[in-house]
Amino acid sequence: MNFGSRNLTAPLGIDFIIVGASLAGLTCAIALRRVGHRVVVLEKDATIGEAAGGCRLPPNLTKILYRWGLESELDKISASSTGLHILQYETGEFLGAHEWNEEMMQDLEGSYLTTTYSAMQKLLYKTALAYGAQVRLGNRVLYVDPTNRIVTLESGDLVEADVIIGADGQHGVCRSIFSDENDEPDMTWNVYRTTIPVRSVLRDPSLSSLFSPEKISRAYHWGGSMRAASSYLLGGTGEIVLHLHTYGDGPRGQQNTVTKEEMKNAVGDIYDPCLLRLIDLAEPPVCLPLCESGSLEEWVHEDGRMVLLGDAAHPMPQGYVQESALCIEDAAVLARLFARLHSKDQIPIFLYAFQELQQTRCEMIQRRAQEKLFLFSDPLNEGTVDERVEEMRERLLSTIVDEDSLWTELVEMFGYDAEDAADEWWIQWGALKKRMDGDVKEFEMVLSNVRIVLEVCYQWCWCLVYSFRNYSKQWQPQHLIQI
Repeated sequence: MNFGSRNLTAPLGIDFIIVGASLAGLTCAIALRRVGHRVVVLEKDATIGEAAGGCRLPPNLTKILYRWGLESELDKISASSTGLHILQYETGEFLGAHEWNEEMMQDLEGSYLTTTYSAMQKLLYKTALAYGAQVRLGNRVLYVDPTNRIVTLESGDLVEADVIIGADGQHGVCRSIFSDENDEPDMTWNVYRTTIPVRSVLRDPSLSSLFSPEKISRAYHWGGSMRAASSYLLGGTGEIVLHLHTYGDGPRGQQNTVTKEEMKNAVGDIYDPCLLRLIDLAEPPVCLPLCESGSLEEWVHEDGRMVLLGDAAHPMPQGYVQESALCIEDAAVLARLFARLHSKDQIPIFLYAFQELQQTRCEMIQRRAQEKLFLFSDPLNEGTVDERVEEMRERLLSTIVDEDSLWTELVEMFGYDAEDAADEWWIQWGALKKRMDGDVKEFEMVLSNVRIVLEVCYQWCWCLVYSFRNYSKQWQPQHLIQI
């Protein structure tokens, strides 16, 4: 296996515990091992790769894994997506398209691929082991002590490390330490998911306008009144996945198996006939609530030695384009920062830097994903079907008519390089520290249990303010002020 280039090795290697062998957890194990840290992953399930569902791999994700030497491995489990066509939910009328041409992908330094969550998890698991990470399956975590960095397992065993990473998802034990979400969140949307064999789709004459050997790698999105649907090819499986977003209450819980008739009833009264035909050909569907949990305000524990990433920090609904990409980005940023570790005093600094870099981006992507969902599924004006189709077309055109704006959005989404973002943070921080290595005078003031150390560099006129929770707490930079 080619382990790729651009490697850094941390001057100081430390011990990490990662709770959860999710995509975020396994990618983080790979990334941390690449820079020389020791990693133990604790996973409650006894096997890897049993989870169902599709996995979209946009260029901002694939460029990271390509750089790590996984391009050939990804090619074995995925299919290339050639574009996205947008259709009117009620009629199936074509509204617009985004094409992922080769030149665009070269500019973005990645590819747009699709695969299954199961295949992706298995690949990352194999890669994590190849890099020397310990992945302990069937080890359920009962309790996490962030202060002492100790994890208690169901078996009674204790595992200790320098840093604990929570990657066990929205409903995991790690998120519960950071959140007081005891009540069930409001449910406004449900996501129905099912798969359809490609051979069945290609044989059906009623679906020939959408699916043919030349069109099979194309993704589709249907937008309508309070409903939306999407489909894309699952690379390596010979199947297409279909998601249906509906407004209103549905089955409660994390995931429920439902009948085809229940999914067909959720389609509504006015729809593109292709949707019902796809469901007729599909496997038994499941329904997942789209809950409004959202991102946490704080991803780093106040003791400075525990952090959340992936869905534990910023849950994304199934079916969103950036759902998996944000998890891989989190891992890449965190490990790239810790590639510069030369003292344990830097641990909280790097953890807060990780949150600073990724939280803003995650919130932006979540906001845009919700805007797109509402754009294509908000209630339309009363009137004939033709009038409502025209209204939907106007909404779509308002988002894609400006090519410069569209390209800017694609660059923000797909052109982002997580490792470069971490490198830029380090360059800015490291350059400042280097400039301040000259003539420095320290002043100390004590106000209650808050300690402020002012380091004034006369040559460069910079002031760095450090705050302390109390004398025993690890201090960390909070604000940078130019005077």
